Amino acid sequence: MPEAARRSGGAEGNQRLTAITGAVLLVLLAVEGFTILRVGRLLTLHFFLGMLLLGPVAYHRLVFRRGMKEPLVKYANLMAVLGLAAVGAAVLTAVLLVTSYVVGALPAGLITALVACMLVGLWFALPLARRGE
Repeated sequence: MPEAARRSGGAEGNQRLTAITGAVLLVLLAVEGFTILRVGRLLTLHFFLGMLLLGPVAYHRLVFRRGMKEPLVKYANLMAVLGLAAVGAAVLTAVLLVTSYVVGALPAGLITALVACMLVGLWFALPLARRGE
């Protein structure tokens, strides 16, 4: 077995990772179900985020071991990136809303910009920079 495959856990590691991801997403779906009555006007966005983040799991389950690895990886990656971007936008909107109420417009904008830099850096820039390692 090649060194990289042994370190990453190979097929067993992939299966464990998929199971853990599915469990986390099921918990998030349950949370979504319990919070549905409180979101009111944001219900459409709430469902959209859920579908973006759960889509790759459903797709994976349906095409598993059918020789469709390349389309699966492309689709899952696209949905995960779009889901992260949408969640990031929701987080930034919440930060701006709360901080503008507490400290005013200018400090809220600065705090939100700082949080945006952290999100973009940790969620997108760092993984893209480490891609070639």
